[in-house]
Amino acid sequence: MIERVRAVLVTADATMLVIRRTKPGLPVYWVLPGGGVEESDASREVTLHREIHEEIAGKADIVRLLHTMPKMSVSSSTSPA
Repeated sequence: MIERVRAVLVTADATMLVIRRTKPGLPVYWVLPGGGVEESDASREVTLHREIHEEIAGKADIVRLLHTMPKMSVSSSTSPA
C-alpha cells in the first residue's frame, strides 16, 4: 500500500479548503488536498508541500500533525469471498 498524506487547510477567514472530485459513474465527492509519498520525498512534510503545490498551486505552513493511521498490509484488506 502506498503511504499517503492529507492536509487540513484553514484559510485566513477560518474556512477549510477541500477539493471537489468527479469520476465517471460515481457521485461527486470531496477530499482534502494531498496524495502519495514518492521515493524521492525526504519526508511526509516534503510530500505535503509538493502535493499542496500540485493541487492548488499554493504554499502552506504545516502547523502540526493531526493523525496517523497504520499502513494496511495486503493480507489485512477485505476481499470479496
